[in-house]
Amino acid sequence: MAKTAPVVIAEYVCGGGWPEPTAAPGSLLAEGIAMWRSLVRDAAACGIRVITTWDARLGTPPALPPTVRIEPFAGPFGSHEDWASHVERLARGTADRVFVIAPETDGILEKVARRLQQRAARPAWGRTTPMRDAASGGSGRWIGPSPDAIALATDKLRTARWLQRHGLPTPPTWLLSDVLERRVDRRTDGATRWIVKRRDGAGAQPNWLIECTAGELADELRRTPAATRSDPRRWIVQPFVAGVPMSVGLVGITARDPGRHGSTGRLQRLGPWSVLIPMRQRIRDEGGSLTFAGCRTALAVPPPVQSRWARCVERFAQHWPGQPAGYLGLDFVVDADGEVWVVDINPRLCTSYLCLRELYGPQLARAVLFGTEVAPLRGGDEAAEAVAYVVGEAAARKGAAARGC
Repeated sequence: MAKTAPVVIAEYVCGGGWPEPTAAPGSLLAEGIAMWRSLVRDAAACGIRVITTWDARLGTPPALPPTVRIEPFAGPFGSHEDWASHVERLARGTADRVFVIAPETDGILEKVARRLQQRAARPAWGRTTPMRDAASGGSGRWIGPSPDAIALATDKLRTARWLQRHGLPTPPTWLLSDVLERRVDRRTDGATRWIVKRRDGAGAQPNWLIECTAGELADELRRTPAATRSDPRRWIVQPFVAGVPMSVGLVGITARDPGRHGSTGRLQRLGPWSVLIPMRQRIRDEGGSLTFAGCRTALAVPPPVQSRWARCVERFAQHWPGQPAGYLGLDFVVDADGEVWVVDINPRLCTSYLCLRELYGPQLARAVLFGTEVAPLRGGDEAAEAVAYVVGEAAARKGAAARGC
């Protein structure tokens, strides 16, 4: 049997792309290293030959299996595209596909994807006949959503409008600049909690939570770092949806049977997507600054909520632009009434992979990199049923807030 060509796995922050990786905001570096190390190890455990990158300025790389080839990059590079070209040169003549982990911030992931797709279309890349690009249908090696799809998910204002247009429940969303000038509608006059996010932010970066009435909102926002230290057009404002934050991962596959399968009642396959078990997110509130703090094991959800989020996933998959490829994450909140609100689309590998790999094993890496179907969980029901229903938890939070706890 002929050997399969290696796969290049490159993470932007720890792989040489960031100007000064130890100064990356929030937990971008820590999360990047964790996702990169886990995916590389899982791929190697599946017998996949991996070539990967490491920023030499960070010192000795973490221990990886001996079959993994590590290429130290001596950054910084002049631009995101320069780093992508360096990754492409690493893959040229040796690898037949490239998987990149990078934040959406400042258009990094989109620019890297565009450069790699342009380069990948050249027949000289790789030792074998060029494969069809999973994202665009052309010749290439990029594994993941198309650059246009990445651009849509990167801009959180565009994302909200896209969700609304396709009938997915999502909170009203405005530019911070419009709120400061009081150019907003009156749908949320009763709201008393608001969240401020970067328009192109990644999950590792902080958001701000503000408590005030709609009439006081503009004045309160003027005191936030988003308004005082940066361009307010780079931030969005939404009513805060209280409840249990969750996420669900989707892995693109090549499917002939577009039906829904699985005996557990959960979505396990939806057309050309493997739908992974939903995860509970941990959000840390540090004096009004909200940051992502990891995830917990699989959650059981009662049938009404299950059907609601399943409909959201189904509608999302129906309208998502481009062909399924790589990994996508949907973030949503289940409120105390069991309603499901979609709050973000992540067009990349997410930190929840660290939890999901414990449930699915190394096969999840093979599915992400090669588009194979994710096999159903063994014992998944038992793992999920061990956790309390999310609506019960959300209702308990609502009751505690009402009591002033």
